[in-house]
Amino acid sequence: MTAAGRLLGLLAADLPTVLTTGGPVLVAAGLAILLGRLVLAGRLPVPAALVTALGAGLPALPLDLVPLGALTVLAGLGPLLRRG
Repeated sequence: MTAAGRLLGLLAADLPTVLTTGGPVLVAAGLAILLGRLVLAGRLPVPAALVTALGAGLPALPLDLVPLGALTVLAGLGPLLRRG
């Protein structure tokens, strides 16, 4: 838990195992569903969805790639900014 979480009392000292292991799995499943729906609706090209998925997976590597992963996700979702 972070110092801010302890200070504000926002997080319990011990999170349940379901949250610590199931949370990331649910986020990944939600992102996969969202990307699939955007591709099927024609709002997001397939290569952009793959770049977004790659960027979402980068923080899982033990190389401290969180900033690069965030930029990759933003670049992958860039085509959603098109007007039309």
